[in-house]
Amino acid sequence: MNTQTEPGNKKNATILSLLSEGHSSEKILADHPEYDQSDIFAVAEKALPSRDRFRPLNPSIDNLLSSHPRALAVWSEDEDSHLKKMRHDGFTIFEISRMLKRPPSAIYSRMQELGVIH
Repeated sequence: MNTQTEPGNKKNATILSLLSEGHSSEKILADHPEYDQSDIFAVAEKALPSRDRFRPLNPSIDNLLSSHPRALAVWSEDEDSHLKKMRHDGFTIFEISRMLKRPPSAIYSRMQELGVIH
């Protein structure tokens, strides 16, 4: 066990636990004089995902996902079954698109892959 990192890991775990329990940074600092504001910022920075890390590289992807949130999701068997049933029940590609939150082109392509349309 690396004894140099162990105290830091315990401190980070304590701070993260206190934050998750709803303690303010002021309360943590008052109750734990061995910590300072930079400790809390360091833990928060590690714990919170970077917005830039998850930002799509292409702004058009943002637009696509805002109107079709499942556009890039992997198709599930349940969705495939639902797609087939809706098509069998007479729903249009555009109606299915709205219900499955995927672009019409994805609905059309999936229906071709499943042999629902030719």
